[in-house]
Amino acid sequence: MKTVLVITESLEPGNFHRGVVNGFRQIKDIESIALYCPRDVSFPYSVYNELILHKASKFKIDILFAIQAEAIGINTIKTLNDRGIKTVIWNVDDPFLLFHANNSKIHRGKCREYQYVYSTNIESINRHYPKLGIKAKFLPFGYDPVFHKDLKLPKKFDTSFVGSSFHNRTQNYISKIKNIDLFGCKNKLWTYPYRVTFSKMIEIANQSKINLNFSDQPSNSVRCLKNRVIEIIGAGQFLLSEDFPESNRLFEIDKELVIFNSLKELTEKINYYLSHNKEREKIARAGYKKVKENYSYKKLLSGVLEDLK
Repeated sequence: MKTVLVITESLEPGNFHRGVVNGFRQIKDIESIALYCPRDVSFPYSVYNELILHKASKFKIDILFAIQAEAIGINTIKTLNDRGIKTVIWNVDDPFLLFHANNSKIHRGKCREYQYVYSTNIESINRHYPKLGIKAKFLPFGYDPVFHKDLKLPKKFDTSFVGSSFHNRTQNYISKIKNIDLFGCKNKLWTYPYRVTFSKMIEIANQSKINLNFSDQPSNSVRCLKNRVIEIIGAGQFLLSEDFPESNRLFEIDKELVIFNSLKELTEKINYYLSHNKEREKIARAGYKKVKENYSYKKLLSGVLEDLK
């Protein structure tokens, strides 16, 4: 029996943080303990670090799996390494956190201390991590069958998007598309300008003929894999996504996932797939099959555990 301490910034149902915790718990001979360490707190991060070391001793953990975990200090990582604990970080905001965040320099230093580094971003793995002397591996977002389901709901939205109003996506696409239902952001363009839970996002996806995904990050022009790609397709729904570097690696394009690279292409594909129901539903079924067979957190994290042997 191996014990994994998962450092997470959220335990909200349907969130990928929760998916990792559930994924480890579904693996035979693995005990998973979650420690919730949100970023926005009124006390110093040193409290978290004391708690992490306490948990590591109390539960005799074998593996620390940190989901980005900005609260963890370098000395804590070093201490865990010295205790013989295998330390793993999964970076889900590359390359933003590596270079564009306020604490990027500190984050890069911490990444050098982890024994195993995983990222959702192929560009960072191939270009950025080698320059830092780090050998990182690809670990995509997964789906959690407990939450990401085909709910068999009637379709009430033709085209929908759940997410933030990042500048590039809003100016280049959203402000120029007609008849789209927008959820989850306080913006005058958004139809429903209130926060949407992850469970509600899956409900909306089930009610939409076409679900949109935009691949941009908040302060750069980099396109990257978003968690909603796997989650919406894993719920058995059709996704039309802005292209991203990992798309061909994860899916067969136009058979499991449909992509766009321009406003013209996006508009044409929305119109096409709204009028071709059977083709749209066939793609959704094929994508679901791919996700179910390959991208459950149980399967993805089993691969991580193999790397650690």
